[in-house]
Amino acid sequence: MTTDDSGWWHTFFDEYYLRTYGPRQTSEVASQEALAALALADTPRGGRVLDLPCGYGRHTSALVAAGYCVVGADYSWAQLTEARRRWPRPELEQLVRADYRHIPLKTGVFDTALCLYSSLGYVDDTTDQQVLREYRRVLKSDGRLVIETMHRDRTLLTSQPRTFYELPDGAVLLEEAQFDPISATLHIGQTFIASGEPSQKRQYSVRLYTVSELVNMLHTAGFPRVDCFGDLEGAPFTPRTLLTIVARAS
Repeated sequence: MTTDDSGWWHTFFDEYYLRTYGPRQTSEVASQEALAALALADTPRGGRVLDLPCGYGRHTSALVAAGYCVVGADYSWAQLTEARRRWPRPELEQLVRADYRHIPLKTGVFDTALCLYSSLGYVDDTTDQQVLREYRRVLKSDGRLVIETMHRDRTLLTSQPRTFYELPDGAVLLEEAQFDPISATLHIGQTFIASGEPSQKRQYSVRLYTVSELVNMLHTAGFPRVDCFGDLEGAPFTPRTLLTIVARAS
C-alpha cells in the first residue's frame, strides 16, 4: 500500500462524510444497485467480487447476503469501522484497508470488480490510469470491471451552482459547484449547518472525464471491450445520464 497521504480524499471520507452522505443512501437502494451492477456484468452466481472502494459496506453487505463471495476494500478507516458496526461479522468477514492505486490482493482472482459512486478523478490522469491497471490485474482473464461515475457532459448540461440537501436530523448541507473547463475539474465547496453547532466548511475537487477519455483509458489498461450505459440497469447512455461502464478483460 502506498504511504502517500496527500490530497483532499485522504481525510474527506470520515465521520463528517458519513453524517452528510450516509442518510441519502438507503440499504434498499444500495441492494438494488449492487445486484443490478453484477447482472449487467454477467457475473456468475456466487462469483468472487471486489467492491473497491466499498465505503461503509452498503453494496458489499447486499452482495454477501445474495450469496456472492465478496471482498470489501476502502482506504478510509472511518468507512471500514462503520461497515463493521452496521454489519457485524460473519456477514462482512472480508473487509480490507486498501489504496486502489496498489491493491494488496492477488492477481487474477475476481470475476467482477465494482468502482461505484464516482470514485475516480481524485488525483490525476496518470494515477487513474494506474488504478484501472490494478483493477485489471486482480480480475480473472474473463473478468469485468463496473464503473459508475459522473462525466463532463452531464455536468455541463445539468449541474446547478448551488444545491441544498436537508438531512433527516434537520441539518442542512449546502454545496456550491464551479467547473473549470480547462482542467475539466469540478470544484465543490460544502457548508454544513446544524442547530446548536458551529457551521463546518470543506472543499473537494474531482476530475471529470469525457466518455471517450475513459474508454481509451480502459483500453490502455487491458480491457479490449468497453460497453457504456446510462445506469446500472442498462439504460441507454446519453449526455444527460450518469455513466455506467462494463469493461471486459476479454
